[in-house]
Amino acid sequence: YAAFPLLLAIATTLPRAIFITAVFAAGAVAYTIIASKLKVNPTFVVHGLLFNLPYFGFGLIAFQLLRLTPARLGGYLTLGALALTVVAWAAAPIFTRPGAGVYRNVLYMAAWGAPFGLLCLGMALRPPGLLSNPVMQFLGKISFGVYLAHPQVIFGLNRLGVYDAIQRLPGGSGLTFPLAVLVTCAAVIPLAWGLFVFVETPGIQIGRRIARRLVPSPPAAVEPPLAA
Repeated sequence: YAAFPLLLAIATTLPRAIFITAVFAAGAVAYTIIASKLKVNPTFVVHGLLFNLPYFGFGLIAFQLLRLTPARLGGYLTLGALALTVVAWAAAPIFTRPGAGVYRNVLYMAAWGAPFGLLCLGMALRPPGLLSNPVMQFLGKISFGVYLAHPQVIFGLNRLGVYDAIQRLPGGSGLTFPLAVLVTCAAVIPLAWGLFVFVETPGIQIGRRIARRLVPSPPAAVEPPLAA
């Protein structure tokens, strides 16, 4: 809750956001190299915070571009992002083949933040009706809580055997996977809403009060003396 608002406060310009993203990418490469030498479980590595920080960096870049890009370009940017996604997917064998090297592999995976960020930028400038509706706006409001809470919920449901029970149901993955997603959302969304109401909202209010105190008040206007 403290780290990402701090990053937003630091990345106040496009060059700063680009610099932070480059640092994140270098950190992800270094983290992966060290983890591989320590024989850390690869699944743990790719789901770790340090590995995924470049994606947040691309989000910072997209946020800065949002302030500079005309809204009329939103649709074109969305189409461009989809085209870039296809290109990145088609290029996967070049960067992920055996012997490609850690640097190339990690940087390729981090570079997926570019089409994702561009897609977010395009849809923010020209929101499609599928995403711009009351349900999605509510989920967007509590999205930080969803992000923070979902790993613990998934871990807990797995320990309770919920996913194993769903997997044993007839119908195959075409039925069991959507059902598992629905069960997970049913647990995550109320928890995320509670985090938003009882943690995020009070924190935002405290932050605003602190910010108002840090901003100097404008000098009071001095009225000219009345003429005799």
